[in-house]
Amino acid sequence: LHEFRIDMPADGEGMGIPRKKMPQIKTKDYPEYFKYLKDNDVDFQKLDGVKAATLKPTQSEFSKQGVEKQLQKMWDKNDGDKPLIASSDDYIIDGHHRWLVAKNTRRPLTIFKADVPMKELMALTLKFPKVYFKDIYNEGYKIQLERDPNMYVLHITDTKSGKRTEVRGKSGYESGSY
Repeated sequence: LHEFRIDMPADGEGMGIPRKKMPQIKTKDYPEYFKYLKDNDVDFQKLDGVKAATLKPTQSEFSKQGVEKQLQKMWDKNDGDKPLIASSDDYIIDGHHRWLVAKNTRRPLTIFKADVPMKELMALTLKFPKVYFKDIYNEGYKIQLERDPNMYVLHITDTKSGKRTEVRGKSGYESGSY
């Protein structure tokens, strides 16, 4: 897995919506979601063997960690077959990291394709009562500065391992006015 090269979408590819604004639908809620859309005059067709290259991303942010997580799921449980949801104009609304796995491994996808364009599908999906949102997987370090009258404490956390380091110092220490 660590040696696998992951090609991410180029900047400007797709619709450019930030991950945290992208609606997510849990697998267990798919039947209710499809019924909700059907009640709003949207039909779906289930398609097998779809090439990932024929689909376009809606979101603008992608995480290597998210793709690795999906790859691991696929290899550990042979669980890479949750269908994606796409619009009639081939934009993905749910399943971007699964799409990237398929694109990088050249595996065919199963998708539910709506009979409406993304703009309409997005508007309806955002009103679905069980929709939820996730932010992008954070990779790197989280830094927080705690200011006390007598001491500054810089908390540094590696977001991948969770390991934490503290750096302490007093105001003016390096400038000589300490």
